[in-house]
Amino acid sequence: TDIYLAASKLHLGVVGGYNFLWNLTTRYTGAHQTGFLGFSDDKHWQFEGSAAILLGRHIAVGAEYRTKPDELAFASEEDWQDVFVAWFPNKHVNLTAAWVKLGDVAGQTDQSGLYVSTTFYFQ
Repeated sequence: TDIYLAASKLHLGVVGGYNFLWNLTTRYTGAHQTGFLGFSDDKHWQFEGSAAILLGRHIAVGAEYRTKPDELAFASEEDWQDVFVAWFPNKHVNLTAAWVKLGDVAGQTDQSGLYVSTTFYFQ
């Protein structure tokens, strides 16, 4: 079980007339590799943050950063980070592309690359 506290704020027109959205989260967790490699009873506070500039009603650019504990002897765990572009032509569809840098994941080194996600919502 993770316990977390998150705060978000939208600032209207503060970055060259564009809206700016940020989120900060602190998470009390025992997860290793977000749970892929199990959990421990030894929990720590981890921090996450994201920020995006809304370039209009349908597009956003931003970045995210997440700290992670590094407590396993057999698998190094590094902080995660990405930069992204998200396009949402309407409230039912979004497309996100990101360059992610995950570092070492479950013993696999230098896990970085392009991430693409599409979501469709049906009513």
